[in-house]
Amino acid sequence: QERAEAAVKSAAEERALAEELAELAPGGKKEKLRHRAAAGRLVLQPGQERRRTGSHYTPRWLSEKVVKRTLEPILACLGENRTAAQILELKICDPAMGSGAFLVAACRLLAEEVVAAWDRSGERAALTEEHGDALLHARRLVAQRCLYGVDKNAAAVELAKLSLWLVTLSKELPFTFVDHALRHGDSLVGLDLEQIRSFHWEPKEQLETCRRALDDALEQALEHRDQLLALADKEDAESQREKQRLLEYAEQATARVRMIADVCIGGFFAMGTSKAREKERARRAGLVNQLLNGDESVCAELEALARAMTRPHSPFHWMLEFPEIFYEERPDPLEKGTVNRVAYMDAFVGNPPFLGGRHVSGSFGNSYRDWILARHPLTHGKGDLVVYFLRQVHALCGPHGTVGLIATDTITEGHSRVGGLQWLVNQGALIYYADPGLE
Repeated sequence: QERAEAAVKSAAEERALAEELAELAPGGKKEKLRHRAAAGRLVLQPGQERRRTGSHYTPRWLSEKVVKRTLEPILACLGENRTAAQILELKICDPAMGSGAFLVAACRLLAEEVVAAWDRSGERAALTEEHGDALLHARRLVAQRCLYGVDKNAAAVELAKLSLWLVTLSKELPFTFVDHALRHGDSLVGLDLEQIRSFHWEPKEQLETCRRALDDALEQALEHRDQLLALADKEDAESQREKQRLLEYAEQATARVRMIADVCIGGFFAMGTSKAREKERARRAGLVNQLLNGDESVCAELEALARAMTRPHSPFHWMLEFPEIFYEERPDPLEKGTVNRVAYMDAFVGNPPFLGGRHVSGSFGNSYRDWILARHPLTHGKGDLVVYFLRQVHALCGPHGTVGLIATDTITEGHSRVGGLQWLVNQGALIYYADPGLE
């Protein structure tokens, strides 16, 4: 028993713990343990979903290494005497967060940076007196103000919340509020603002009705979300309820525009050819115009069209979900706080799904392949799934931002190389670190 307790305390993460305990089993690792369930008992048997979708486990040491390598240039950009306020302006995202391992690693690292900044400024003593443990307070601030995540698996979103709750857990305070930042949806399937304004996945002329509806919705949502973020250091139960209320107001503000975006992208997935897709899009645009001009009789049909899209694919419209990142012209922490444009994300980290040579169409269908091919030309629809995550986060990252993703070796070969790494370099991206030997 004492040896088992020592193993639990010394193991840095779950896989190491399993290996330590396996050594203590009769016969050690060499003996194959057989677990037999009695007749009539229920047995949980892992299925093929993780393999089909390309999901993969990331040990703690690896997530911490990736996060450190990714955030080092950003922190250096802020200077040696960076302030806590500067650090807390950073926006870090995992586009396929799973259980939140990379977000937890980012939370730990940035919180340590915040505490170091408080030490430099002489604020730590006063903050400790007011909030107790300074590191814990820093983690709670970072979790609410800096971290964002998306996953197409709704259960994974809840697991990621739990992971951040545990790393920010306080005996006296409610769970850290992260509902506004950890969201459910497919990172690769969604429309940007120009596409929504045009009601077209290949934006041309804007529809005036869509433009007005979108801008009005975003202004309202932004007001509520900014108020929510301003409450990050308010941690009593009443403040938590106020944060939830503000989030609900923000979601109500964008609900109709989100439905319109789902209807638009649904026209693409509903048909199998370019001609049929355009015809269906035009039909749906007519219904949307009727609705936005006051004809509520078409609302039920549009809601049904949106549901038909969201059930199999869960679209995620990044700029609708995070307007404080992609719509508001906020101070850019990597440009000395200047406000001259939308700043976008400062960094992306994660271990997005990869298929290891299997085609996207075989795992997700032809319409899905057609969609990512339309969004990311030159990939020929034959690149590994992780290539499309690289392309997507490149589009969502600020000009001075960094990206740190784990990927399969296939990104250095064939279509994946041409449409992925080579394309990024041609766009001006700098690959400043790569470790091909990770197992």
